[in-house]
Amino acid sequence: MMKRRKPTRKRKVLSRKWTRRKKKTPRKKKKIKEVSHEWELINKQKPIWMRKPEEVTKEEYAAIYKSLTNDWEDDHLAVKHFAVEGQLEFKAILFVPRRAPYI
Repeated sequence: MMKRRKPTRKRKVLSRKWTRRKKKTPRKKKKIKEVSHEWELINKQKPIWMRKPEEVTKEEYAAIYKSLTNDWEDDHLAVKHFAVEGQLEFKAILFVPRRAPYI
């Protein structure tokens, strides 16, 4: 009759040795690069819709209307500058064009 061998437990022994070695070695520290940004303020003027309606001139309204709509022939027919306060708060400018847009 042949004797059966007992299963060896090499895996456990190897893993124990590996963990011991890992604990003995010093850990490497991560190098972190510090990034800083410097911002330069280019435009100090407030947007037209954030200013009070009394402070804005008709020429400024016409200039903003022409730049938004690319309508260089006519000025706007009417303008409404308003602010809404409540649960939702915003300021806006509403322009009414002089003629209907081409469709």
